[in-house]
Amino acid sequence: MNIELADIHCHILPGMDDGPAGMGETVEMARVYLSLGYSHVIATPHVENIFHGREDIHALTDRVQDLLLDMGLPLTVLPGAEVLMNPDLPRLFQEKALPTLNRTRYVLIEFPIFDPFPDYAEGVFFQLVTQGLIPIIAHPERNRCFQQQGELLLRLINHGALLQVDQGSLVGTYGEEAQETARRLLRTSVVSFVASNMHRAPFKRSYYRTQREGMLTAWNQVRRLAGRKGLDEIYFTNPDALIKNIPMAVMLEPQNESFLKKFRSLLP
Repeated sequence: MNIELADIHCHILPGMDDGPAGMGETVEMARVYLSLGYSHVIATPHVENIFHGREDIHALTDRVQDLLLDMGLPLTVLPGAEVLMNPDLPRLFQEKALPTLNRTRYVLIEFPIFDPFPDYAEGVFFQLVTQGLIPIIAHPERNRCFQQQGELLLRLINHGALLQVDQGSLVGTYGEEAQETARRLLRTSVVSFVASNMHRAPFKRSYYRTQREGMLTAWNQVRRLAGRKGLDEIYFTNPDALIKNIPMAVMLEPQNESFLKKFRSLLP
């Protein structure tokens, strides 16, 4: 499998959430991704319960992929989900009621943006890792609890969590707090992925330009804050490992004291 550039978090499936309303918008999103140089995307519709179960998501992903192939659009669309944090996640994943990212060990988990930190979260992450799963926290820089208490995020990292930052956070789409938190996380080398989290693409040529400019801005910020090695890992090495189901073991080890000192020095 030749992976050039992959997006691990996007809402490209039609009619499942607040992404595209129909296949026409899905195709337009695929064209945007191809114009930006992507070869693979993981479809991650919002899953707040099992109303849209694993088999539904897999079937619709196959339909989208078949359509794109018929149209000669060489974008590989893989199944996944952005799962809302809740105490039943270990059981639901164990019962295979929820999809993992491309049927791998990796799972994408979203915390409610404005809610307090759930007191059960650490236990859930511990159980998921014990089951052999690798949890990825979707856009933690946008969550008020992590913006205000970075130590909470550090505790989940030390339970084995990886972090995915939204491209929009780096360009200021979600406000100054999200932008500064994203930069802080990049400075401390705890970000494993930067994703588009794209939801829909208007039928306007200007949208292509806006996405390209946003991607370039985010790319430059990652390189400045995380270095060239960090840029390569975040945009290429890590998404490739995820899609191929290769564990990023080095990132799952508890962080050493020098890292902890640096991280805490940047906490709000």
